[in-house]
Amino acid sequence: MVTLIGPFCAISSLTVAVANLPAEITHLYEEVQAKDNQIQELKSGIQQRDGSIQKFIKLNGSLVENPKEAGYSKTIMANYEKAQILQEEKIGLVDKAAALVCHW
Repeated sequence: MVTLIGPFCAISSLTVAVANLPAEITHLYEEVQAKDNQIQELKSGIQQRDGSIQKFIKLNGSLVENPKEAGYSKTIMANYEKAQILQEEKIGLVDKAAALVCHW
């Protein structure tokens, strides 16, 4: 059984969907911005720990073992992995926003 909707219902439904489009896109881009801020914090942590490793090498030479290097290296790699995941999530959000715009 096929149900037909009247022209008024179709236009009303379309109007509501299109009227909400700017708010949806704004929300998606706010999420992208929040994820970008998280990535910047991770990059800052990476740079800080890498700077500490480089400073130790500069002061003590590369032959002296840095007792904190292993921990710093693990943290740096974990931050890179988290940043990669956040970046992929950002791409998904932007793709979703593009699909919304292209749909209407």
